[in-house]
Amino acid sequence: MDASDGEVLYEENYHKLQTPASVTKLFTAVTVASVLDPDSQIITRGMLAEGTVYLFGAGDPQFGAATGDGPVNLEQLAEQAAITLKDFGLKSVKIAIDDSIFEPLQVPEDWLPGYLASSEAHPVTALNLDDPKAPRQAPKDPSLVTGEKFANFLRASGIRVTSRAERKSTPNFATEIAQMKSKSVAQLIEDTL
Repeated sequence: MDASDGEVLYEENYHKLQTPASVTKLFTAVTVASVLDPDSQIITRGMLAEGTVYLFGAGDPQFGAATGDGPVNLEQLAEQAAITLKDFGLKSVKIAIDDSIFEPLQVPEDWLPGYLASSEAHPVTALNLDDPKAPRQAPKDPSLVTGEKFANFLRASGIRVTSRAERKSTPNFATEIAQMKSKSVAQLIEDTL
């Protein structure tokens, strides 16, 4: 439709109800662009408090698992964190994940059960990994899987991890020990479309 005069430029099966496909992305993109600064970035952080490293997720949709998986990745974040931990004289830590910026494990009500049988769709969390090597089945709790992978990367960087990842809120007094920034919001929108 021509926005200036309302003239229909193209139509096909306009009277037939159809499930929207990628067009839905346009509504999401417009909403995001109207709410967020296009130059802003999503920051995933490693935070330290009382011997626990908190992996704090903010919902970066392109957060990769390992080097080469995406512009920002968990492996690099763990390497940064390990360097800082060693500078602090810490060789052993516990691990927690904080995905509280989103409601926990959101699954849209209209999703069919089969959607989660693919690694392309999984519950929405602030710590989802964009992992091309992910198993076919989506994990039940992507944030905890991300936390365990983060712990493994810390181990590979010489840090002893003494706990399994658990969900906990990051204390206000925690110290940032690592961070990874996403592409700009404008670039993320462009990649989505």
